[in-house]
Amino acid sequence: MAIPYFMGHSMMFIGYLIVSSIQLGATIDYAILLTNNYLEARKTKVKREASRIAVTKSLPSIITSGGILVVAAFLIKWCSTITAVSQIGELIGRGALISIVLVVFFLPHILVLFDKIIEFTDFNHIKNRSKARHQRIAEKVEKIKNKKKGFKIVSKTKRKHDIKKIGKERKKNEAKSKK
Repeated sequence: MAIPYFMGHSMMFIGYLIVSSIQLGATIDYAILLTNNYLEARKTKVKREASRIAVTKSLPSIITSGGILVVAAFLIKWCSTITAVSQIGELIGRGALISIVLVVFFLPHILVLFDKIIEFTDFNHIKNRSKARHQRIAEKVEKIKNKKKGFKIVSKTKRKHDIKKIGKERKKNEAKSKK
C-alpha cells in the first residue's frame, strides 16, 4: 500500500480493505507453512540446517500458491476495464510478489535469529515445564501428607521392607496409645 502512496496514485478505501485482507491471509499462510516445517526440522537438526530444510520443503508450495495469486491478480489488472478492479488486481499481484520474497528470504533468518525465544515459548516446551512443576508440587504434597500420618520420610535408597517396618511400628504405637 505504500508504493501507490509514494508514487502519488490515489486509491479507493474499499480496495485497501480487499487487498489488505487477501495479502494478510496469503502471507500468514506461507509463514505458517515455513514455520511449521522449521519447527519439525528443528527437532533433529541445528538451527541453520533446519532453516534450509524448511525452505526446501516449503518453497514448492509457496511458489505455486503465490504464483497463481500473482498471475491471477495481474490478469485481472490487464483484462479489467474498470479502474478500481484493475487497481485491486495490480495491488494484489505486487503484494503477493512481496509476500513471497519476504517469507522465502527473510523469515528463515528471523526464525534462526529468534530460535531460543521460539523454543522457550513453544507449546510443548511450556507443557513439559508445567508437567515437571506439577510433579514437583505433587511430591511436596505427598511428603507433607506422609509427615502428618506419622511416617518418616525415607530416602530413595531404602528398600520397601524398611517402609513396611515403619508402618508396622506406627500401628503398634497407635495400639499402645489406645490402651
